[in-house]
Amino acid sequence: MNYRDWRHYNRNAAVVKEDSAPDEAFMQRLWFEELYCNPLTLTDGRRVRVLQPGFWNRGAGPDFFHAALEDADGRLRVGAVELDLGPAQWRQHRHADNARYDQVILQVVWRAGAREFFPATASGGAVPQAELSSQLKFPLAELREYFTATVSERELGARLGRCGASLAALTDGALLGLLRAAGEFRFAQKQKLFALRAAALGEDQALWLGVAEALGYAQNRDIMRGLAQRLTISALRAADRDRRREALLFGVAGFMPGERLPERLAASAYVRGLWDEWWQHRAAWQERIIPRDLWRLAGVRPLNRPERRVALLARLAAPSAWRRFIRLARSGETAPLRDFFTGLTHDFWDCHCTLASAPSAAAGLLGDSRLAALLFNTIWPLAAARHPDAVLAQLRAAAAGTANRHAKIAVGRLLGGHRVRGLAASLLAQEGLLQIYRDFCLQDYTRCRDCALPELVAARDALAEHPGIKA
Repeated sequence: MNYRDWRHYNRNAAVVKEDSAPDEAFMQRLWFEELYCNPLTLTDGRRVRVLQPGFWNRGAGPDFFHAALEDADGRLRVGAVELDLGPAQWRQHRHADNARYDQVILQVVWRAGAREFFPATASGGAVPQAELSSQLKFPLAELREYFTATVSERELGARLGRCGASLAALTDGALLGLLRAAGEFRFAQKQKLFALRAAALGEDQALWLGVAEALGYAQNRDIMRGLAQRLTISALRAADRDRRREALLFGVAGFMPGERLPERLAASAYVRGLWDEWWQHRAAWQERIIPRDLWRLAGVRPLNRPERRVALLARLAAPSAWRRFIRLARSGETAPLRDFFTGLTHDFWDCHCTLASAPSAAAGLLGDSRLAALLFNTIWPLAAARHPDAVLAQLRAAAAGTANRHAKIAVGRLLGGHRVRGLAASLLAQEGLLQIYRDFCLQDYTRCRDCALPELVAARDALAEHPGIKA
C-alpha cells in the first residue's frame, strides 16, 4: 500500500460522499478554486465559458463580483455570480426583491432538480442557471486534494495576479514612487469630479454629496449619496430646528418604524421625539423613502453603522455648523477640520449604534480613517482650487487610514501580501494602489492573460519616462 492509499484509508470517516450535497461555503470555495468544467453547460443547454470567476464577496449581496462570462457567440457578460444549493433558494432568499442582485449574470446551483425554476432580478431580467455537481473536474470526494489557494487568498477572496512577480522585482522605493504617482492621478480625477458637480449643482450641494458618499464607506456609498440627493443641504438648512432635520434624514433613510412606534423604542425620549416629528412630515416624503433592505449592514462594525453616519449628517446640516464647515473645507487645513468634527457630538448617538441598541461606551461620530477618506475624496478637491500647493503638500504628508475591503483585495491581488516600506504610512500610496486595482484588475476579464500591467512594470525604463514616476 502506497502512502496516498494509506492516508486515504486512514481518513475514510471524514471523506465527503459523492452523493452528499456540500454547504454553500464549500460550493463557494469550489467556484473560487475553479474546480468545474469550463465551458459550463447551462440548464437550458447553452454553453458559456467562464473567463474569470470574480472576486469572493464576504459581505452582503451576491457571492462573487466582477465575474466575466463569454457565450457561444463570443458575447461578453460582466457581473456577479450567486451560488445556491438549489434553484428555489433564489426565491426563498428573496433575491428577486433585492436590487443588489440585479447585477447577477449566473446562478450556480448544486443540483438543478427535475422541477424548473426561473430566477429573475428585481428589474425583471432573467438569470441563467448552471448545475455544479455534474460539472466538477474531479470527484467530490477527492476535491479537497486539489485546493491550492492559500488561507490569505481565501480570506481576501482574490488571488495574486500575474503582475505580482513584476511588482515584487521593484525596489520598495521604486514601487512606492509608482503608487504615489498613481495616487496623484487619482486625486486629480477627484478634483475634476468635484469641479463638475460644483458647476452643475453648486459648491454647497457638491460638498454635501461628497460628504455623504465618504460617510457611506464602500458598502453604503451609493445609498448615502441617494439620501443626500433626496434631502439637499439647502432643504435641510431651511428646516427651522435640529429635531426636524434629524427626523427628515432618519425618516427618508428608512430607519424610522412604519405605522407605529414599538414599545421598546417608545421608552426612549429621544426616539419618541424623533418619531413624533417625522410623523408630521412622513406623507410628504413617502415616495422618496429609501427601502430599509437596501442598506448593507452585514459585516459593518457597530460604531460604523449607517444610522450613526446619518446622525452626523444631521449635525453637519445645522446652519451654523455648515457655515463653519464650508469655510474650513475651502481652506483644506487638516487640524482645524479634525477639531471641528471632534466637536460634532450628540447626546444619543455618541453612546448608541442604532435606535434600538442599548447604551455603550461613548465614541465620536467620525474617526480618523473616515476623516482621511473625506479629505482625499471631497474636501481637498474643493480646497485645491484655491490653495493647490498647500493641499498637495498635505496630501503628500498624509498618513493612510484603515484599509477598506477593496484596499485589502488590491494588496493581495497586486502585492500578494508583500509589505512595502512606507505603504502603510502613506495615504497617497494607498490611494494609488486602489487606482491601479481599478484601472487594471477591474478592467481585466481574462484572469490576467491580456492585462498589460506586468509588462508595463517590467519595462523600468518606460516607467521612468513618465512624470512623477521614478523607476
